[in-house]
Amino acid sequence: MPDTSFQVAGVINATKGNATGFQIAGVVNITKENVRGFQIAGLSNIAWKRFNGIQIAPVVNVAKETKGFQLALINVADTSSGVSIGLINIIRHGYHRISFYVNELTNSNISIKTGNATFYTMLLAGANVSNHQKIYTGGYGIGHDFILNKRILISTEAAGHAVFLGNWEYPGIL
Repeated sequence: MPDTSFQVAGVINATKGNATGFQIAGVVNITKENVRGFQIAGLSNIAWKRFNGIQIAPVVNVAKETKGFQLALINVADTSSGVSIGLINIIRHGYHRISFYVNELTNSNISIKTGNATFYTMLLAGANVSNHQKIYTGGYGIGHDFILNKRILISTEAAGHAVFLGNWEYPGIL
């Protein structure tokens, strides 16, 4: 099948070969080979091989190798040199870090960082387990690594936390 340049469907777009241009579907876009362009769907986008462009879906984006931009609740790729923005980014040959740390509010914290060094997302949770006052936090953040050499990097991160102090009437944000 030749490269496609524009597909619009109420439910599903499916391409056996390569897709170049736009795929817009109410539910799902599926391309068996490479995609160069845009995939926008009401549920999910799938590119089984290389993806270079923009994937936007509310639930999940999948690509074997991505060099573009992914925006969904869950983004999945084998390798990525692009940017994936989602609650969870699963990149097999990407950034996988679990950190345990303390701060001035909670003495037991964990963060899970996924994505790549260009852009990663963080899921955060914390608790103060030694104090008599209940303090629990949960949050989300983003980050970028400036790689200076093989062993040194500088990370910049921004995060927001919801704070629970034992009473739902007075929620806090940090």
